[in-house]
Amino acid sequence: MLPITYIGDLQVKSAREEIDLDFFNRRYLGIYNALKGLDDRQGVFDGEVNTFVATALAQLNTQLAPMLTQLQNASTLGFLWAKAIGNPESLVLGEAEGFRVTENAGLFTPTPVLYVQDMTDSSNWGLCTLDAGGWTPSTGDLALHTVYTKKTQASSQWFFSDSAAIFPAMLDLLAQVNTTKAAVDADMVQVAANVATMNALAAAVAAGPVASVAGKTGVVTLVEADIAGLVSDLAGKATNSSVTALLAGKQDASAKLATLAAMTWAANQLLMATSTSALAALPISLFMQGLLANADAPTARTTLGLGDASTHPASDFAPIASPALTGNPTAPTQVATDNSTRIATTAYVQNSVMAVNTQAGTAYTLAITDTGDVVRFTGSAAATLTLPNNMPVGFNCLVEQDGTGVVTMSAAAGATLNSRGGRTKTNGQYASASLWVTANATGTAAIYNLAGDIST
Repeated sequence: MLPITYIGDLQVKSAREEIDLDFFNRRYLGIYNALKGLDDRQGVFDGEVNTFVATALAQLNTQLAPMLTQLQNASTLGFLWAKAIGNPESLVLGEAEGFRVTENAGLFTPTPVLYVQDMTDSSNWGLCTLDAGGWTPSTGDLALHTVYTKKTQASSQWFFSDSAAIFPAMLDLLAQVNTTKAAVDADMVQVAANVATMNALAAAVAAGPVASVAGKTGVVTLVEADIAGLVSDLAGKATNSSVTALLAGKQDASAKLATLAAMTWAANQLLMATSTSALAALPISLFMQGLLANADAPTARTTLGLGDASTHPASDFAPIASPALTGNPTAPTQVATDNSTRIATTAYVQNSVMAVNTQAGTAYTLAITDTGDVVRFTGSAAATLTLPNNMPVGFNCLVEQDGTGVVTMSAAAGATLNSRGGRTKTNGQYASASLWVTANATGTAAIYNLAGDIST
């Protein structure tokens, strides 16, 4: 309790009370004394608390230290146990085993060799070695390998012991060894009896007379001639060397096979008979390979760029009797072109139109069917038109940028692209450019010329 009060010592009784030096000193002194008293009592309290804490800690250390030391020693030495309940597992010799410890994982410290026993069947046990890093205390995961087992019986309740567990295994193995030894001893007795029987038979043979061997009596020495027919039979047999000599230099009966075997084969070639017994390699271009791959005549006409021209009657290609139609020459004639262009007459051409191959993507490779057509790009993204190396001389087409995406012409491997100033791109939306093949010496080295509304 404070030695001063508010009403008696600190309160100002009247507005007229004289405030002088004694007024303040008396009140401050009372407050000081009260605070000092509190400080003194706090000091005594703190001392008592410290004494209590020190005494309690000492008592706690006295009681718990031996127990903690004992637990630490037990953990270090590994003489502890654990259980895995709920996860089915079986012990199989040589195989990895995985358990989840569910009881005593906090104190469990596995040794390199563990005794593992089925809690539901005491005869189902084994020895396991701890894998490197095979124990995770925080999760209870235990990874082992079985080195000895009595059974392969599955169980969901397993007990683990850090005791050496080797002694019961040694007893079990000793019992097996004794059983095996007994069986071996019995076999040895039988073998000894058999040896005695054979020795007796050998002695009987040695003591008995030999009547004759191949007509000889007494001490007999046989030679090849003593066995009837042996020499002639051996002489008639073929030896390895004689068979090898007979086969040396031999060839199959067909000369055509020899011709075929002597040939050097190469890619993109056909074998062609040049006589009744000779073959030669005939190179075949990629264009001809594509033509041969066509399944029917309409497909082949499309590959050749003929369209439906070959199906028209001869009257469609006859000269026009009168040049009255605008644009017709006065003496139209039938035009025969190579297999990369369309066959046409002035009358037929007048009624034909260019086909349009519309491409909305960003990449396209020219095909032989694009001959004489328009390849139109309609996309808004930049696109690439690849020029293959196998187009024949005379191939031509028109490239149009119908969308906002610029089209870049790019020669494939083996092909060549020529243009004025090295320009390879369309110049903007609605720009057009023409492409045609001027040469292809090997069938895989097409040379393209590019002209029109193009830029670099």
